[in-house]
Amino acid sequence: MSIGEKLLSLPQHELWPLAGLAADVTVDSTIAVAERIAQAALPLAERSELLGALALVAGLRVPRGAVLTALRRSLMLQDIIRESTFAQDLIEEGKVEGQREMARLALQGRYGPLADELVAAVNAADDATLRALVEHLTTDAMSDVQARLGLT
Repeated sequence: MSIGEKLLSLPQHELWPLAGLAADVTVDSTIAVAERIAQAALPLAERSELLGALALVAGLRVPRGAVLTALRRSLMLQDIIRESTFAQDLIEEGKVEGQREMARLALQGRYGPLADELVAAVNAADDATLRALVEHLTTDAMSDVQARLGLT
């Protein structure tokens, strides 16, 4: 019996996501654990959090993108994992990173190549600052951009 199987045989369901750290973990074994969690007689919110934890820890052993792609193949797993704070955090992280990329591209299109200091400031900017950069892109001088980013 593998370590992952031993973990899944325990009645403490909160330990099941640790099967994603087992030495013999694969994307397929991670999906098997996810399906076991999804079918457990637990409240939806708890199953969602357990699936989020599984995706997080399995991503330490196998490529996170591969795990997420495999999880998306199952509509049941998709619906449950969307409710997890892990999924919510990934979605929010993706949105902010997309805003940063758009701000960098827009600034580069308007002002040409960006200094490393400016790129670093955009990468560290919060949502409100990124929005302000884009909203005022057509009217701001470079000095205004730098001021919005706290570089002056």
